[in-house]
Amino acid sequence: MKEKKSAFWWVGLLFICVGIWLIGLSVFYLVTYDKVEGELYITKKGYHNEIHVYVTYEYGGKLYEDIGLSSRNLFTMKDGKKYTVYINPDKPEWPKCVDFTFGILSLVFGIVLLKVDAMDKPKDKKYNYAEDTPWLK
Repeated sequence: MKEKKSAFWWVGLLFICVGIWLIGLSVFYLVTYDKVEGELYITKKGYHNEIHVYVTYEYGGKLYEDIGLSSRNLFTMKDGKKYTVYINPDKPEWPKCVDFTFGILSLVFGIVLLKVDAMDKPKDKKYNYAEDTPWLK
């Protein structure tokens, strides 16, 4: 009889797939894009003081100033510091960041969920009253 998969298994599998995708995307940027050093500028804007990260860099003899980054890691990104961005030669105005943190965390969380799912399964062993309750003799 086929056993149904639990929610832990499906969510764990989803997190593992997302983690692999995020790590693969970062490796893709590392391998195929050009590496450029830029200077960061971090600001708080808007009604809710949202944090925005901008970078200024030079690529192909042209200066790109205050280009917004789509992702941020405030542990490694500091205002005014040098930061490595990855540039697609076809679209140099869209720098990419490489950060393995969310990919690894997603992967680990997915593995933990699969382990929880495995621990939740009942054993196929048949219950033997005499052997499994020796303290009642």
